[in-house]
Amino acid sequence: MKYNNKYEILSPEGFVDFDGIQKLLKPTVEIVFNNNLTLRGSLNHKIYNYNGDEIFLKDIVVSDKIKSFDGFLEVIDIITYEEQSYVYDIVNAGELHLYYTNDIVSHNCNFLGSGDNVFDSELMQDISKNQIREPQAKMMGGGLWIWKEPENGHKYVMGCDVSRGDSEDFSSIEIIDFDTREQVLEYVGKIPPDVLAEIAYKWGTMYSAYCVIDITGGMGVATARKLQEMNYQGGLYVDGVDTTNKWKYDAKINEKIPGINFNSKRVQIISSFEEAMRHKFRIYSSRLYNEMNTFVYINGRPDHQKKHHDDCIMSIAMAIYVAEKSFQSLEKVTNHTRAMLNSWSTAVNENKNSSEFFNPQIPQMGRQQPINQGPSIQDYQKYGWLFGR
Repeated sequence: MKYNNKYEILSPEGFVDFDGIQKLLKPTVEIVFNNNLTLRGSLNHKIYNYNGDEIFLKDIVVSDKIKSFDGFLEVIDIITYEEQSYVYDIVNAGELHLYYTNDIVSHNCNFLGSGDNVFDSELMQDISKNQIREPQAKMMGGGLWIWKEPENGHKYVMGCDVSRGDSEDFSSIEIIDFDTREQVLEYVGKIPPDVLAEIAYKWGTMYSAYCVIDITGGMGVATARKLQEMNYQGGLYVDGVDTTNKWKYDAKINEKIPGINFNSKRVQIISSFEEAMRHKFRIYSSRLYNEMNTFVYINGRPDHQKKHHDDCIMSIAMAIYVAEKSFQSLEKVTNHTRAMLNSWSTAVNENKNSSEFFNPQIPQMGRQQPINQGPSIQDYQKYGWLFGR
């Protein structure tokens, strides 16, 4: 990418700064309008239709009306090029990420379809149309959003991304339902780590959520220790400790700081989130969606674009990663134990002794004769000579 700190570009906001231009080799399509203007770009380049909705160049058809500098233009022809061509994408143009290309309003900076975005363009389009929705309740000045209340028997995981409370970054809490594979609660705000612990304690307790905290950089340590002091009952994830295997269980677990070092596992954690999204995990937050839109690979490392955030991504990605690692391991252990117990059986001797004189102190070999309880009258008559009669 070629960086820029000198020029401005025309957008619906007026002339705005932009960070640079990236050159990409992509399949292209050319749109011809009724005023003889043309627009050629990548298949997933986004512009706007008559209703103000985003539309990919590949989805445009003849007679569509497209938003332009001074109104709308009608599409009269479409040319698709089989060979790849170089296209140029403006990066970070103003606050709205919009700019004019041949009088057509174009969207940039989310890298949809460019190959740099962590989340596939079709996936993002599906999320935008079919998943994003308003929460059932908004609390704490609009910082806390709730989509679903807790349900008995469900497994919940809470991810906490902690900031200082006075920096550009936000602190974030995400709670997911691992059974239904969906987002149920989200909090975003600029608060100190110990106050975040109080919020996490309240809502985590309500959902009985297993809690994982990012302790990278030390900010999350205060949150983790505060939850320990408050005797949080939902459970705190401790990195490197397998609590599902008692033979490997670390007796010194209480001496360790609960949490996970995100940076050391960044690629695995983000990959787990991206894979979950492709396998129908549902998110509802527009705040999280906006972060995903500007989450890209920078020098091969997944990270947020300049002037954007990834706090919600960090929180929910940790929750999903730990849920899959901990709950699936626990389920395997449980199933193994159940199978082992079912394989045990008690041999039942069907040849039961039916004698009414059964004495448990005397071995029973087949059908036994009654035990002699002393001489009878018949014995005296028959064997009286033995008694000196």
